[in-house]
Amino acid sequence: MTEEAPTARLPYALLPWQRRVKVDPHRFRVVAAGRRSGKTVLGVDELVQGAAQVPGSVNWLIGQTYGAVKDIAWALLMQYIAPFRPHGRIEKTVESDLLVKWTNGSVIQLKGADKPDSLRGVKLSRLVIDEYAIMKREIWDEVLQPATSDSKAPVLFLSTPAGYNHFYDVYAMEQRNSSDWKSFHVKASEAGIIPPEELVRARRDMDPRVFAQEYEANFTTFGGQVFTDFSRERHVPASPIPFLVNAEYVCGMDFGWSAPTVVLFANIDAQENVTVFAEYVKRETPIPVIGLGIKNMVPGRAPSLIACDPAGSAKSEAAGLDSISELRAIFGWPVVRYNTNHPGVIQDGVNVIRKWLRNGKLKVSKNCPQLIMALEMYRYPDPKDNVQSEVPLKDGISDHACDALRMLMSYRFPQRKTTVSSI
Repeated sequence: MTEEAPTARLPYALLPWQRRVKVDPHRFRVVAAGRRSGKTVLGVDELVQGAAQVPGSVNWLIGQTYGAVKDIAWALLMQYIAPFRPHGRIEKTVESDLLVKWTNGSVIQLKGADKPDSLRGVKLSRLVIDEYAIMKREIWDEVLQPATSDSKAPVLFLSTPAGYNHFYDVYAMEQRNSSDWKSFHVKASEAGIIPPEELVRARRDMDPRVFAQEYEANFTTFGGQVFTDFSRERHVPASPIPFLVNAEYVCGMDFGWSAPTVVLFANIDAQENVTVFAEYVKRETPIPVIGLGIKNMVPGRAPSLIACDPAGSAKSEAAGLDSISELRAIFGWPVVRYNTNHPGVIQDGVNVIRKWLRNGKLKVSKNCPQLIMALEMYRYPDPKDNVQSEVPLKDGISDHACDALRMLMSYRFPQRKTTVSSI
């Protein structure tokens, strides 16, 4: 219960995007936001609310360095706790330790990630990690994550992206565990803090890739992104894409178990425009259940093609059947097809997707968040001995949805003669 909460009028109002993040119930919330979007404001608000509402709680904000959090977050914290002082809620503040003690036993403390040993051995009630992209991965994995485990403390990650590094990994965790993790994407233009004319100037003067990362909060690599032509503005319509009754109905499928099985549902019209109108993503789900999900996607209409991952031809020791055969038992042999998966075929599939994206002939419904995120994040591995691989990285996150799309596109629009399995 909040003590005297109505009498402590906070000297700020959260922006709409900050309010959405604040009320979200997931334990782990990850915000990729552009510069000057209000990330630290939200982080300090998180600490103040936690300390005020939960007596005896330990609330930390971790910045890149002690100096950084002192210069920015400490001044905000002093401003935000000021309304609580007249009501006797603040016991003391210790600027040298960036510490605030409350009379209800709660503590707020700001710390720097540059001294990881000082972060060990504490049981946290609430944690904010500010600008995680420019910290070392170990700060979360080895130091802070164990400190949140005892109490299942809520954690808020805030950062502007810095390529596809460890911040990208936590941002994509929603795809692996959507019950605990939630990701948010906030452009500087959406936050409304930077004047529009300044954003216009920055867009004009900066490298487009740098602007996309720093202001639009896009995860950008300067050479490794696979589908550089994909953009939400061009390829994701504002309204959900409906099923087209008079168009060809097809599916692309990537098999999984602990990693998700991904099925994409698409229409192809007479001009070979492809619209992906739905996705089906399930973990640890047997093929008969997956098959039922495919059947129920469009009642009364079965797909004419299910283009599959060739890994589905491997037999299950438990069932004595392979996934391809199980699907063919449901939909028939001619419907369920797959190509071999050597590097040339993989690259062909990538090139088909690129061609359709470049020509504006591939659209993805807003109802397909996993595919949208995957198209943005799919990337090549770092070069080895100055040699760049032509096969995208299997990162266990973005590759499944992209593989399902690649199966569909490469089988439906073959670029070279391939061997089709007759199993």
